[in-house]
Amino acid sequence: MGSYSGLTLFKPLYKSGNNFTIYGYEGIDNLIKNQFQTNLFPVQFDDIKSNIKFRILSDDSFLNIDKNIRVDTMFTNHIGKNLAYKFESDNKSLCYLGDIEHKEKENLALINFVKDADIIIYDAKYTNEEYFSSKAGRGHSTWQEAVKLAKSVKPEKLILFHHSPFRSDIELEKIEKLAKADYRNTAVAKEGMVINL
Repeated sequence: MGSYSGLTLFKPLYKSGNNFTIYGYEGIDNLIKNQFQTNLFPVQFDDIKSNIKFRILSDDSFLNIDKNIRVDTMFTNHIGKNLAYKFESDNKSLCYLGDIEHKEKENLALINFVKDADIIIYDAKYTNEEYFSSKAGRGHSTWQEAVKLAKSVKPEKLILFHHSPFRSDIELEKIEKLAKADYRNTAVAKEGMVINL
């Protein structure tokens, strides 16, 4: 979760009787609470009517949601801290890799984390050309690295997301076409997209 998540605008937070558990790495509680500062937002965290609990996750931890869903975590290569998530239920799994910068050498820990995933959702903010010209070290990856990872573990579907805000729809269509040529089961995330697992 970035420095501003939009959680301040989530209406159910302000209703008495609602209960929420927010999962994240150590310090997630302060990160959320700091979004409710006077200079950022008119409501303070202590004024929220709902009950909010924080649960800390660490690298290589897991939790069970109900009896049917397991969530595994690992830290990604990113400025500051960021967790990747693997959701498993009914012998199906989905990996969400947001805010991840690929490493020059093959990342065996990442490969092992995603190797059985049916769907991988991957931070593909840049192209290789953008990354190597001026974006290296900013904590994000490329669609080419996403395809490279998918080719090594062969998920049923690779979803490219975290698009650069300057990317046009035409550019995204071109990226999708190029990515599909290299890994057929690739799609660019779009508003309103529904993924069946």
